[in-house]
Formats: sequence, structure tokens, C-alpha cells
Amino acid sequence: MPRSWKTDSLPLLDGPGRLGRGDVKLLLLAALEEGPRHGYELMKAVETLSGGRYIPSAGVVYPTLKVYAEQGVLKVEQAGERRRYALTAPGRKFLQQKREALSIALKRLRNGSDERPELHALAQDAQKLVREIFAKPDELKPAQVQALRRLLAETSARAKRVLE
Repeated sequence: MPRSWKTDSLPLLDGPGRLGRGDVKLLLLAALEEGPRHGYELMKAVETLSGGRYIPSAGVVYPTLKVYAEQGVLKVEQAGERRRYALTAPGRKFLQQKREALSIALKRLRNGSDERPELHALAQDAQKLVREIFAKPDELKPAQVQALRRLLAETSARAKRVLE
């Protein structure tokens, strides 16, 4: 998937409900407070922490984990073919120092999510579809891409009529 495509965070609303700079890093650390986790488990935990409003991609999670491990904030344990990440003592201290920023990030994410749950569900459905389409881009055949583009054009035109 080209780096310019961002499927890890679709803007749901202007302002409230959006992540600020560094928020994902804090959410990952908060997800590790409960104990060591694999990368995929961390992605699901961040989704839960954010009330389903944000699902980080592997392209966001793994580089962040690597940097935190290099900084000594996390330790990495090999568990079979997978790696498990855990907070170190300095990592716990760092997270404690950032507790207020984490609280603000969670409030910002959740602000407005209960006011229009149908919009939240719509955004989640769209994000899920995008993830499914681009999960294995190398396996998409040209005919499938063309069919998906036609379907998207038809759906877009129908959606615009609904919005009129």
C-alpha cells in the first residue's frame, strides 16, 4: 500500500473525535499497562480504549514500538514467531508523567461519539471496507480493481443523491 494512503484514521468529524500529535503513542503505552501484548493485540486494545473511534494500522504501531524499545520504554520478548511488548519501569514512569495528556486524548477521541452513534457506525463501516480492500494489495487482480472502482463510483453517486 502506498504510504500516502491513510486507512488507519479516518476523520469522523472536524475537531472533536480526532487524534492529536503523539496521542497514538500514549494509547499504545496505555494498552500495555494491563500487561504484555503482541502487536495485533495492541491494535485491538487501542481500538477498545478509543471507544472504537480509532484503529491503528501496523504501519503506525510497529515503528512506534520499535522506537520505544530502542528508548528503553518497552522491552520486547520473542514468543514463538511473534514478539510481545511490555512496559519497562521507565516506561511506566513515562506513562505516569503523561497521564493527563492521555486523559485529554481519550476525551478528545470520545467527544461527540455518543451524540451521533449512527455517524460513528457509518465511519467504522467505511474504514472496515477500506482495510479489507487494501489488506493484501498485491493479491488484487486488475479486473477486481476495475470492478471495485465501478462499484465505488456507483455507490458514490447513490450516496450523493441521498445527501441531496
